Amino acid sequence: MKFTLLVTIFFLLIIPIKAQDSEIDSLLQILTSVDEHGKSEIYNRIARLYYYDNPQKTIKYAEKALLFAEKFNNEEEKYSAFVHKGVGYSMLGNNIKAIEYHLHALNKAKDLKDKEKLARVYNELGIDYK
Repeated sequence: MKFTLLVTIFFLLIIPIKAQDSEIDSLLQILTSVDEHGKSEIYNRIARLYYYDNPQKTIKYAEKALLFAEKFNNEEEKYSAFVHKGVGYSMLGNNIKAIEYHLHALNKAKDLKDKEKLARVYNELGIDYK
């Protein structure tokens, strides 16, 4: 009975990780064919998928997203990149850097006048300050 339960728990934990790897691989393939305007969105999606598994990669892909978002002045994607970088630093325990990027995201959310984005950033800042 205990063995069956352990095996079941193991597979329930492994399957989402494999699905996440598959999604990341798919997004990396899409990057080769998408035009530069769309790259920031793809990089942001990849960054989000790495939150818990590899925060360093979250920061790396969020930085790439930010470069393309700035190049094309895409404010929504800038916001997302700042949030992702903040989460990456937060996951690494660097709350000072996390706060820095979440404050950038807060300013973007205010510029966009988006209440959901504001709520998300205030939540992230609450986590950073705890």
